[in-house]
Amino acid sequence: MASSQFSRRTLAKLTLAVASGFSLASCSAESHTDSASASNSQQDSKTLRFAQAASVTSLDVATSSSLETARINAQVIEGLVAANLSTGQPEPALATDWTISDDQLTYTFTLRNDVKFHDGSTLDSETVRKNFERFEKLAHTSDLSSHAWYLTFFGTENKSEVLEPLISSYKAQGSSFIIELSRPSTSFLSALAQPAFAVCSTGIIGADGTLSSSPIGTGPFTVQSTENDTVKLSRFESYWGNEVPLDSIEFITIKSSELRFYKLTSDELDVYDQVGREDYVPLARSGYQTRTRDPYALTYVGINLEHPVFADPNVRLAVTHAVDASALVHAIFPEGSNTAVDYIPPLFMSRAEGIETLTKHDQDRAKELLKASSYSGEEVEFYYPTDVSLTSMEKPEVVYSSIAADLTRAGFTIKPVPIKWSDGYLDKVNATGTKRGLSLHGFTGSYRDPNAFMWRVLAPTLISAKALSALDASPKVKDGTIMPFSDVIELIQKADALDDLDERREAFKDASYHLMEHTVAVPIAYAVSSVALGKNVTSYSVTSTGIDDIAHADVQK
Repeated sequence: MASSQFSRRTLAKLTLAVASGFSLASCSAESHTDSASASNSQQDSKTLRFAQAASVTSLDVATSSSLETARINAQVIEGLVAANLSTGQPEPALATDWTISDDQLTYTFTLRNDVKFHDGSTLDSETVRKNFERFEKLAHTSDLSSHAWYLTFFGTENKSEVLEPLISSYKAQGSSFIIELSRPSTSFLSALAQPAFAVCSTGIIGADGTLSSSPIGTGPFTVQSTENDTVKLSRFESYWGNEVPLDSIEFITIKSSELRFYKLTSDELDVYDQVGREDYVPLARSGYQTRTRDPYALTYVGINLEHPVFADPNVRLAVTHAVDASALVHAIFPEGSNTAVDYIPPLFMSRAEGIETLTKHDQDRAKELLKASSYSGEEVEFYYPTDVSLTSMEKPEVVYSSIAADLTRAGFTIKPVPIKWSDGYLDKVNATGTKRGLSLHGFTGSYRDPNAFMWRVLAPTLISAKALSALDASPKVKDGTIMPFSDVIELIQKADALDDLDERREAFKDASYHLMEHTVAVPIAYAVSSVALGKNVTSYSVTSTGIDDIAHADVQK
């Protein structure tokens, strides 16, 4: 098997070398006058070349929920707190420390002195307040794919009674910033450490909350340029934090796993994300290191509860039992990935006993449910991304094809709707409306807590009054067979208020089971992902969230 992999790679190299030649020729034609000075400069500086597998459609992490956008932003902008790279626990960043009131509702953050933004402006509490105003505006812009990040903090645009905002108020007070919560939340500080809550210079924040330029923050790197699917960052010499070994970072989009492999082994890259499952052995035999992250990404099928077909819980349950997630994981996902039975990865140890029966593959059961439902063969549009490779979905077209085949066997009429990733796939599959029936989703957990997964999956349901009505109208809710959806949300919030680890796990088990009974989405896989390191890399640390410590990586000159 290894020999066939190498022969395929050899052929790929010959093909890709030609393609790369055209690309390089094009680039040199645009900047030939500076080629000699650029070459000398690169020899004297340390640049880490990082290949991402998906295009960056926006550099504003507040309006894009993609891992690739968050990864770049983590080098440029910083929040009040940061996630410890080893444990994921919150630690000081722009806030030197914080105090929490006895009732766990008031958080007072003390800001650092003399911290400068890349544009020369100074960090102060009023700047932080204006950034939180930005987050709140974006929470009420429901057509953004990043909406889930702000949903629990600031509530929905329609002020849903199901979801009370976690943050009740915030204010600047001298050198402090104060946040009042409506209820205790053990995960609050961890959630605050996400790049989505990082602080930008107020000069680029527009009236609608979006940024008018590339992000300008206080981080170790500034955005130098964004062109030709490459984002270049330069070291910020006035950075307040620890010394940064690198002079610059180049984030390069390379969608093909074969091309990423080739460019690393040809010394045209230093690191690439998302190692293809067939590349581990060739890389190891050639002396390249790979670093594997925890199975911390979730792949799932989103169900649009606004669609009239899926108002019937029997139809949703039929989808769940029709899909053979286990076979899909073993055939397509990298080794170490697990079949998902709920929305919470195994590392949180919050799997409810018997929950696998709710998602077990059973084609006969799926057919029975469909016959007993209101479904009468209507065509169901199924959205899936193309021209992309994701941490949660290495081959989304193949994943879609397998799921669609299972659904067709059960009796569904599926209409494929392929959408290019760069054409705004994330926004389209999170938009409200009834046209879309099913959609293929995947994401990496953004902080180390079950809430990072549960709220992300729940976001499309919580922002839709029609979806909430469909859940409340379920016959199983009315006859007391399953818990009302609003009570399930309350269970999740109560679990989040617990700080005892064992009690917290048990509470999330209970909440997870009752949530799965509503079948708001179909879990498929907890996917692992890996990075491959070039031979010039002397230091590189991975994290389960995919937001690696790139700023403090190091390479040989």
